[in-house]
Amino acid sequence: MKVKYVHPADQVVDSMTRLYSRNMTTITGGNISVRDENGDTWISPTRLDKGYLKHEDICVLRANGELEGRFKPSIEYRFHLGLLDYIPGCTAVIHAHCPDATAFCALDRYPNLNLWHACKEAFKPEDLGRVDFFTPGSDELKDAIVEQGKQGKSVIFMNNHGILVGGKDIYDAWAKIEMIEKLATIDLISHRLGPVKEIEGDLVSYARPIEVKPATFCTVKESIIRKQVAHYAWRAYNKGIMSTISGSYSAKVDDNSFIITPAGCDFKETTPEELVLIRDGVAYGGQPNEDWKIHEQIYKNNPGYTACYIVTPLYGMAYACNETKMDLSIYMGLRGYAGMKRLPYNSTLEEVVAAISPERSVAMVYNRFYIVATRDPQRSFNEMESLEDFAMVEARAGVQNWKGLEIHTEGE
Repeated sequence: MKVKYVHPADQVVDSMTRLYSRNMTTITGGNISVRDENGDTWISPTRLDKGYLKHEDICVLRANGELEGRFKPSIEYRFHLGLLDYIPGCTAVIHAHCPDATAFCALDRYPNLNLWHACKEAFKPEDLGRVDFFTPGSDELKDAIVEQGKQGKSVIFMNNHGILVGGKDIYDAWAKIEMIEKLATIDLISHRLGPVKEIEGDLVSYARPIEVKPATFCTVKESIIRKQVAHYAWRAYNKGIMSTISGSYSAKVDDNSFIITPAGCDFKETTPEELVLIRDGVAYGGQPNEDWKIHEQIYKNNPGYTACYIVTPLYGMAYACNETKMDLSIYMGLRGYAGMKRLPYNSTLEEVVAAISPERSVAMVYNRFYIVATRDPQRSFNEMESLEDFAMVEARAGVQNWKGLEIHTEGE
């Protein structure tokens, strides 16, 4: 989400539209606020259709206390102001009724940060807070939430109500609420599958330093590949295979270079111009995703592969956090994945790269991600999409329902 040149009212509109389209709130549920450099707070209105807000629908609470706008602000504006005042560096607040995160509002625990590397890296246990149920819009609810904000809580679970996050900007707040909802879903699914696997010990990083230079002349072939990478990154995000800031995608230009998604990019809005070219170990046009070295080594070790995803598909990640294994041999589209390498979380970069070979195009690192490398971009997307679809089928129906059935292997 590119916020630098976007009006605060449009930031609220864009974020609320995305929140609703991702099934993270209802037609009139949830609220979003953004505080600008003048101290004015732009906030979504009450009782309007959250899927079709417009710039002129957004209310503004001026720093001097005056209210402007066509409609009344959200009845929750009091706790928005409280969090914006008390969380250091906070300029954006999102409140939503995310289904799975809200399930944890009815449980006596938080989603388990130790299940997924991205969340364990992004949050500390002390970032999470909880408040009892109070009537929406009441002073009691505002006071309880402000107290959490004073304690530095940036993710607050509201019992029997929903979830609330604060961020340094609207992009940061969105990434947080999306990650927490995804973690909550992974946690709930994984616990139904069997014994869960947690990250033990310190976080493992695959980030490697790289020299960054300005972008150079773009060839016709490179421009075509840039367009493909941006397109398939966007599709992977829309399918839930990649999160806003979790995952990476690349495609090879030639034996010495490839195009990859940049560090900290929003996959929903990534453009071909923002992508990074890596040639002979040097990045041109920006900082690449931290997993760039994995992509580079996979291409060097497997000259036949031309596209590579590193992804965190929702249902696939539930299996990546569990002792239970998907039986990939029982679905015709995934029989070639039966030998998929499953690596422990603390595997080295070299071990991760070695898990991909000409005979084995898919690997999984527990509690972290999946890698899919193929001979063309469309096939890599298809294979990752197929893997996630089957993970969903097996998690929902149970593998026992497939046993004993005749599997037809003819192509469709």
